[in-house]
Amino acid sequence: MKPAQTVSALLVAVSLGCGGESPTRPTRGRPPTLEFATLSSAPCGLVTPTVYFVSGLSSHVRDAEVTPLDAVLSPGETVRLSLDFEGCHVGSFRSLVWTSTDASIAALTEDSRYEFVAELTARTPGETTIFVEFEAYDGGTYRTYAAYCPRSQYGCLAPRRPIARVRVVAPPPGS
Repeated sequence: MKPAQTVSALLVAVSLGCGGESPTRPTRGRPPTLEFATLSSAPCGLVTPTVYFVSGLSSHVRDAEVTPLDAVLSPGETVRLSLDFEGCHVGSFRSLVWTSTDASIAALTEDSRYEFVAELTARTPGETTIFVEFEAYDGGTYRTYAAYCPRSQYGCLAPRRPIARVRVVAPPPGS
């Protein structure tokens, strides 16, 4: 290979390998990859990573067997969400930006008392995706998504999968 071809091939490989969406390095303007932010639990001495997710929409998932998962709300309905984690957590974390990809359908408002809490208000029929960008104990900025996470007295139970969309649907006529 000639030197100019080698440099071109290297640039293509680097740009293809590093340009994707990631929960640890969000890329604006691209459809999100629905993955939960996962950090090493090494400071705790555990091999199992700590998984961060948004909780509060599980009871709005109508069919947990369907892929992708949808949480369904009616216009005017408000749901309290929180940035949560499973695993070992060292230090503190704080939400930076709560986002709805279409705030005209469902808007997020950060709680004035707790930055890891937000309210989602359904406005008009349509679909949106929600996520939160947050700063973790390691000083890094991460993005994570709403999770289907049935709860018990013991915390988050499997299965836990991302909720791909929040669907706001008008109630049937006459209801």
